[in-house]
Amino acid sequence: MLDEEEFARFLHSKAYDVISDGNFRKHLMQCRDRGDVWAVQMTSNQAKVNQECRAVQSLLGNMLGTSDDSWAHICRDVMSSAQPPTKVLAGYTTCFFTGEKLDCCIDLTKNGKKGRDVHVHLRFWHFFIFLWFIAKLEYIIRACTKCWMEKARRAEQDYTALCEQFVEDNRDFTRNMYQVFLKALDYVTQTVHLYKEEFQIQPVLKPDQERAANPE
Repeated sequence: MLDEEEFARFLHSKAYDVISDGNFRKHLMQCRDRGDVWAVQMTSNQAKVNQECRAVQSLLGNMLGTSDDSWAHICRDVMSSAQPPTKVLAGYTTCFFTGEKLDCCIDLTKNGKKGRDVHVHLRFWHFFIFLWFIAKLEYIIRACTKCWMEKARRAEQDYTALCEQFVEDNRDFTRNMYQVFLKALDYVTQTVHLYKEEFQIQPVLKPDQERAANPE
């Protein structure tokens, strides 16, 4: 299980790269290659968080080409979107997933994509916002770091001092991001597994495992 300190190192590495205009990444790689403990540890934590994100993407990717193909494509569109799935429409429509008649919905229609509109019930909002959060985690961290720099009006070029100040000013932000990330991973993973158990088409006839192992 990913702990808060590991996640904090991941978040800080992305923030430092923004603060230093991309120079921190090069510094991190150089220090890692010469065996500096802090750099090896931070690189490992980066890989661990990225692995958690890829696991969710693979879980959904494995559904492409199955009976849940259309659902998986919508999830993929949400993950690749630059904007979070927060567009709410008022008006008569039909839920893409359930066929339920709605007078208010979340619009997941892909921008510029020709084809049918994708409107879903508001109860699916948590799933899709958490899915987007996981897919866009690094983007969110970078955007929040830029916002911090603008609000703080940080103009000095002492990158080390800026990085230290970022950590001090954003302890609550880092803790909250960690908690949301864990919640998002659990919610999305559990939802996908539940959906597959309830709705994915399974073969009616299954070979007897013992007989398959000993055909004679």
